[in-house]
Amino acid sequence: MTTQCTIVIGEFSVAQANALSDGIFLSAVPPLTAWVGFATALGLRLGESIKINGIAPVIGEAHLHRGHAKYVRYRAGQLSDVSSRGVQHPTIDDRRTSLNAYLLLDVTSEEEIQQTDIEQALIGLRLAGGVIQPVSGRERINIKTFEDDQDYTGLEKSLRYLPSYFYLLEDACHLVKLAKEQPDGLQGFDILTAPMRRWTDEESKDELKLPERPDWLPSQGYYRPMAVGYQLLEEPQQRLGVRESINGPARHAFAEPVFTLIRFRTVASIRKTHSPRHDGSYFWLQGERVGQVLGACPMPMA
Repeated sequence: MTTQCTIVIGEFSVAQANALSDGIFLSAVPPLTAWVGFATALGLRLGESIKINGIAPVIGEAHLHRGHAKYVRYRAGQLSDVSSRGVQHPTIDDRRTSLNAYLLLDVTSEEEIQQTDIEQALIGLRLAGGVIQPVSGRERINIKTFEDDQDYTGLEKSLRYLPSYFYLLEDACHLVKLAKEQPDGLQGFDILTAPMRRWTDEESKDELKLPERPDWLPSQGYYRPMAVGYQLLEEPQQRLGVRESINGPARHAFAEPVFTLIRFRTVASIRKTHSPRHDGSYFWLQGERVGQVLGACPMPMA
C-alpha cells in the first residue's frame, strides 16, 4: 500500500558548514543546492521503496564564524617554503557557519517507514561540508512522521509541530522577473545584496548609502539571493587528467552558479497567511529548472 506523508527531521545542528559554498555571496544559511544535494544522498541510502518528492529546510539560529585564510598545498605532497622560495602560499577563503534547523520531507512510501532506517541513513552525511549532529543536550535527532487524516494534512500537522519563529525558504523568483522589467531593477538588487558584499579596503560598510527602495520592491519581508543550481557552459565531455567514476570514464563540463531570490518566511506566517496560489513554494526538489540549469526547483503546492 502506497502512503504519502511528511517527515520532520530535527531539530538538529550543522557544525562548520561552508558559508561560501555558492562561491559568491556570504551566508550563514547553506544554499538550496546543498540542501537538495543532501536530500538526494539521503534518498539513495533509503532505497527505492521510499521516494523523497521534495524538501523544506526550516532554519533557526545561524552563526557565521570569523573568516581566515586557508593555505593550499604548493604542490601535491609538499608545502612551499616561503622563506627559501620567496613566494607566497596560494590561499583560498575559508568561512564557516553553524546553525540549528529542521528538514521537512514530502515522502511517498510503499512500506511502513521505520525511524531507525532514517537514523541509519543520516549517519555520515554532510551538509555543505558541515557535520550533522543532535542539538546540545540531546542524544539523538528526533524524527516524526505526519500522515493525512480527515482534519489535517501531514504538512499542516508538521507546521504545527515546528517552532513558530523558525524560517522557511520561500521562492521569490517573481521579483527577479519583475526587476528585469524595471529601469531601476539593479538598484533593488543593490539594496538586497549590499549587506552581504565582501568589502575592499577602500570601502567602508559604515559609509554605505543605499538608494531609495523602488516601488516594485516589497516594503516588508527579508529577501536575499541564494544559489539554486548550476548552468552548464558547455556540453559534458571526456577529458584527460580528471577524476573517473567507479563505472569508468566520466564526462565533465564547466558550469557556473545560478541565483534567485529567497524570502525568509517564519513558520507562524506560513501557518496564518500562506496562499499556495499567490505565494512562492517553500518546498524544493532536485531537477532541471530551465534549459541546462540543474539544481533546486520550487515544488508546486496545491
